[in-house]
Amino acid sequence: MTIPARHPFVRLAAFALLGLACLPPTETPDLPLCPALEVASPTGAPPPPSLWLTLLLHGYDAEARRAAAPLRACSGESIAPPSDPCDPRSEPPAAIEPLDDRAIVFGAAGEGELLVWVTTHRSPTGDALGPIALVRQRSTSIAVHALGMLEAPPGGAVLSVRDVGAGASRRRYLVVEGERCPEAEPGACVREARILPLDGPRFVPSAYHDANDACIESPRLPLFRRVVVPGAPSRAVVDRRLISADESGLFIHEELEFYDDDRLLRRAAETRRIDYRGGRLIVDAPSLYSRLSADSPEDPA
Repeated sequence: MTIPARHPFVRLAAFALLGLACLPPTETPDLPLCPALEVASPTGAPPPPSLWLTLLLHGYDAEARRAAAPLRACSGESIAPPSDPCDPRSEPPAAIEPLDDRAIVFGAAGEGELLVWVTTHRSPTGDALGPIALVRQRSTSIAVHALGMLEAPPGGAVLSVRDVGAGASRRRYLVVEGERCPEAEPGACVREARILPLDGPRFVPSAYHDANDACIESPRLPLFRRVVVPGAPSRAVVDRRLISADESGLFIHEELEFYDDDRLLRRAAETRRIDYRGGRLIVDAPSLYSRLSADSPEDPA
């Protein structure tokens, strides 16, 4: 059954969703997106996993450890993967049961804030899907102040918020790093990152586009991979990427190393800038690896 209002940890308190349209696009609202939870824990014990699942999933039943079908986030929206022509998919993700503490991933945000990702689905590609929330904690309440749908690698996942700029011009980005292991190739794990801008009260999924709005890169950003050159098994390219942010912007630093067996042939490096405009992530150039591959598809080394 659903957790009752007299539960020692949880009491549901409805909040009106007012005034969101008047907020600047770079700021999160002061009012929560979903019904807030009042926390009553006189012993100071941390909230149980059932609290977070109750907060983020509509109709979550703690006793049965499942949510009402069809699965919906606390805002009422369906839990479904983002539709993006730059990131085609072959199979839809499957729902996970039971839903318990193993479905919850936490991450750091600002002072008094917490990132909470509830993974309700898994796909054959190794990705997990579910609502991601920016939660604000007070001494007696927990409320969702930003929400989105996140599809990302769950293995060793690290969630963080990166701030760019300050004051009214501040832009916030959700950065998720994790390891994706396809079911068909358990040993072929790849560490990837996803970046979701925070636009008002929403985390917005987006692929990478150029200044002309052409899609130039999938939202799946590899952080480390070793690619063997087709037709030349002794030659390989190691591709490493690092995401960084400061007051001036959000950046991807890419470094390539070219090998013949264990012999390093050469290195190449480049830093690209990421911006958010018109509901899309804009990058100032395609990846260094993709440009070298386009120039020499048989042997980018």
